[in-house]
Amino acid sequence: METDGLFDLQVNGFAGVDFNDPSITADQLDKALEVMRRTGVTASLPTLITAHEHDLRERILALDAAVSASRLGPLMVPGYHIEGPFLNPADGFKGCHPEAAMRDPDAMLYDRLGQGLSRPILLVTLAPERPGSVETIRALRERGICVAMPHSDASIAEVRAAA
Repeated sequence: METDGLFDLQVNGFAGVDFNDPSITADQLDKALEVMRRTGVTASLPTLITAHEHDLRERILALDAAVSASRLGPLMVPGYHIEGPFLNPADGFKGCHPEAAMRDPDAMLYDRLGQGLSRPILLVTLAPERPGSVETIRALRERGICVAMPHSDASIAEVRAAA
């Protein structure tokens, strides 16, 4: 089967390049994107994982600068995915995300993280069982940001309320 290309919604890095590294360069990003293209991926949302706000801000600014200065970034990266920090901290749900950086949802965090970026935050992952999630989801949707619900132990009622 032929395809015009695959879109990777959640990629933390590729070909040995960590998108969460605050020292990422345009050349490193191009290396990762070139290898992704060879696998059939033509667009992606580079993904940052849970961290404290100042670390997330440093990482997204570095990633955005690398995307803007790279050859393939402007063609392959329409925006970013922030996975957390509003995840379920319990074993079995938190995965590799640092529990100490997790907290309850607050849409304003993404406003602060997105300030001055050349591309928007397009996708956010959060656990809908956390207090404040429904209000945060509503605010994110009003901003045009999609919300995913992995790293969660939400009940059916909590998922329905979030949806």
